[in-house]
Amino acid sequence: MNTFQIIAVVFAAVVNCLHFYFSFVSNLLMRRVTKPFCMSSLILILISFGCTDYLLYSAVSLALLGDVFLMFKNRKFFYAGTLSFFLSHLMYILKVFTILGIHGNGPFYVVWLILFVSLTFTFGFMLRKKFKVLSYLGSAYFMVLFCEFLILIYLFVKELNLFILLSSFGVLLHILSDAILCLARFSQTKIKRKDFFVMIPYVLGQFLICLGLFLC
Repeated sequence: MNTFQIIAVVFAAVVNCLHFYFSFVSNLLMRRVTKPFCMSSLILILISFGCTDYLLYSAVSLALLGDVFLMFKNRKFFYAGTLSFFLSHLMYILKVFTILGIHGNGPFYVVWLILFVSLTFTFGFMLRKKFKVLSYLGSAYFMVLFCEFLILIYLFVKELNLFILLSSFGVLLHILSDAILCLARFSQTKIKRKDFFVMIPYVLGQFLICLGLFLC
């Protein structure tokens, strides 16, 4: 690695460890100060290693935007954050599509689209009375994660590339993070050090998804 790459990796390690620490000790001010640097450090790593893929930069930038939105307690910011993360994972899916290509994968794309749309509207309809506006947006978000995992597994089976497997594991970590967040926000369950347990799988998941797709 060259000097710039070493600096980027060390910077990412330091700022993320600091954020994990401040999340663990529930220091709200410093947690908010360090949170935007989590995804910013991933962007810096991509730059240092010469990444020119606009889809990966778009995905991480949208995740960064989602992080900022979720720092605020207002419901509208929560909706905006959910939309940002939805678009972020959509960028990752589009990246996988570019790797797969069109030839020979048309039937899979059709099945994938039907599955995504049908499950989104099914769960959105089932949850509409409890979550109202968030029901369809939340359903679309979790379905895009589920379908992202499926398409990564499909790509792994075709390519047998271990970096794709890392990205798949990253999606599972992201789902775990969101499950903890939803459990803490929408149920009566009180999770001690919630932010710490949300951020660790989230950050690791983002790094694995992004870097796995970059390196494959």
